[in-house]
Amino acid sequence: MSQVSDLHQANQHIQKLTAQLDSIKHIGMVLSSTLEETELLLLTIREITQLMKADRCTLYLIDEEANEIYSKVKIGNEIKEIRQTIGAGLSGWTAQQGKLINCTDAYQDSRFDPQTDSKTGYITKTVLTMPIFEPPKELGEKKLIAVVQLLNKAKELPFDSDDEALLEALCFQIAIALHNSRLFNESQEKARESEFLFKIEKSIAKTDHLDNILSELIFEVSRFLYAQAGAIFLVNKTERLKCTVGTGLQEEGVKTISLGLGEGFAGWAWKHEQPLVVSNVVEDPRFNPKMSILLGLKLDSVIVVPLNMRGKVIGVIELFNQQQGKGFRSRDLKFLHLVSHYVTHILEIFEYREQKRKKDHLSTIGKMISTVVHDLRSPVSNIKGMLDLLKGDQLDSEQRDEFSGLIDHQLNSMLTMTSEILDFAKGKSSILPRKIGINDLLRLFKNQVRGMIDEDDQYFKVTNKVGYGEIYADAERMCRVFMNIHKNACESYGEEAPYFELLVEEQEDEYCFTLRDQGPGIPEAIQDTLFESFTTYGKESGTGLGLAIVKKIIDEHRGRIQVETSDQGTAFFIYLKKYSFE
Repeated sequence: MSQVSDLHQANQHIQKLTAQLDSIKHIGMVLSSTLEETELLLLTIREITQLMKADRCTLYLIDEEANEIYSKVKIGNEIKEIRQTIGAGLSGWTAQQGKLINCTDAYQDSRFDPQTDSKTGYITKTVLTMPIFEPPKELGEKKLIAVVQLLNKAKELPFDSDDEALLEALCFQIAIALHNSRLFNESQEKARESEFLFKIEKSIAKTDHLDNILSELIFEVSRFLYAQAGAIFLVNKTERLKCTVGTGLQEEGVKTISLGLGEGFAGWAWKHEQPLVVSNVVEDPRFNPKMSILLGLKLDSVIVVPLNMRGKVIGVIELFNQQQGKGFRSRDLKFLHLVSHYVTHILEIFEYREQKRKKDHLSTIGKMISTVVHDLRSPVSNIKGMLDLLKGDQLDSEQRDEFSGLIDHQLNSMLTMTSEILDFAKGKSSILPRKIGINDLLRLFKNQVRGMIDEDDQYFKVTNKVGYGEIYADAERMCRVFMNIHKNACESYGEEAPYFELLVEEQEDEYCFTLRDQGPGIPEAIQDTLFESFTTYGKESGTGLGLAIVKKIIDEHRGRIQVETSDQGTAFFIYLKKYSFE
């Protein structure tokens, strides 16, 4: 009988061990099915409850920064987070001491906190809590990452040593799953950070407006860190912190915020050149209730990071009210510190752009003054010479009239040139388009150029192959285009007799104006920059703006201009849309 009994007990023990091994294998397979933290917690709780034949199970994770343990529970269709201080209650004690508790009567244990039972009506009898340690990287290294708590074993039995052994084996599987989940979540966060920073880099490249970039940045940062609102404050010329851009804030109130050195959380970070994280704003002595009114927020948590440019704090970036209910954390501070470098990088880029713009502007003004003075010198000298002749009495009335006409022509040329240059410099769009016939436009051009051509030594030809076609254009400006190209053509000939032809032809829904000469062609050195400002080559006079002005006028007419050149001559092709009644 004794042998039979021993065999029966051994068989039961083998069956129990087999069941435990199956349980360990099963939970290992289940826990490997997900890496998402909330799903992992709920799966673990469900499986441990069944395998350990407990009435309830809770898996708490350690939050060292908050000195709390937390878990997720499903109430209906809603997932809620529960938290308690490390050291409070049986699970809190295990989290603090890293030791197992097997309690046969919870109410007889001084570490038990009956508040939850009082609120819910549940009666806790037996309790088994066990620490879960991270898989060690080195021998002897142990880091507590979680606590599992079981309540009320089935049939009102106490948890025994076999339960402890099985739970310890299961906890090893849970530790691996939690560790993998944490690594996965960290990699996901890093991917989010990289995606965010790449997005900011793209924003810097695609816009020239500083406020637009900073507005987008503070909006994205606030959303990334789950903040209700955010703002970037910059130090102005009066040494005050002023809100430059904000998101989620009361716009009118924000505009009035002006902080001195040390005032409020932002002023403190500015003065001490240190970041700041405050989880309970109201209890902090640096809190100013007026800020809540101006911002239009009921503040509970803030995070502030100084903006340091070339060793000097030039502002701060501040976020308000972490929306996940746990306040801003050290990871948030680390990320916001990284973002602050991007903000100062952006500010440096725009500071450089502005300095370069001013430098280029001054350089442009200098070039324009130089070229205008040079170009005005010749007509001024001519006018002076003719005025000297008019002062004498050697000229008859016919000669005086001729010189007066020449003086008038020179003055008109000077006025036209200065008007062109001023309009170009200001970026002024001054076209006044209206319907005009091609014949009328060509007649106006011929009248304007007639005083400049000498039929004895110049072949000048205008041909209209479109008949009574019409365009929508500013006639005076288009004549200016033709005049500038004609002037360049004449200057390219030197002392030779110049040839110039203007031909108008129809091409689908456009008219093509071809302006052609038979000069030496455009020098290769300036072909790629032909329509840029101050492009000139080998001329004794000229502003270098003629073709830049031509391009600007054509663009304002929404037309196109192309050029072909060789040592046999140059042709400009100007395309303008036909006039349409639609």
